[in-house]
Amino acid sequence: PAMVVKGAPAAAVSLFSLDAEHVVVEAVKPAENSDSGFAVRLYEAMHRATTCQLTTTLPVKQAFLTDMLENHLAELPISNGSVTLSFHPFEIKTLVFDL
Repeated sequence: PAMVVKGAPAAAVSLFSLDAEHVVVEAVKPAENSDSGFAVRLYEAMHRATTCQLTTTLPVKQAFLTDMLENHLAELPISNGSVTLSFHPFEIKTLVFDL
């Protein structure tokens, strides 16, 4: 189902940004176990361990690291719409954000 979310109005605003060129946002979809959340799947693409910031313009209340089935593993600290993520080479991560 479609999800309508109030956000910052602008002509060209990205919902997500990353500060590492070799980390890729692969998928964004409604979360399986949440009425108002969404899942984001990312991976490190260049065989380099890295730490990066994922930032969203959406009004996120909570962020969770999950397994591939979106079972919560850990709550992630979120500040001004940003979470810090550490990747091993070629690692895949799934996050769930609650609005």
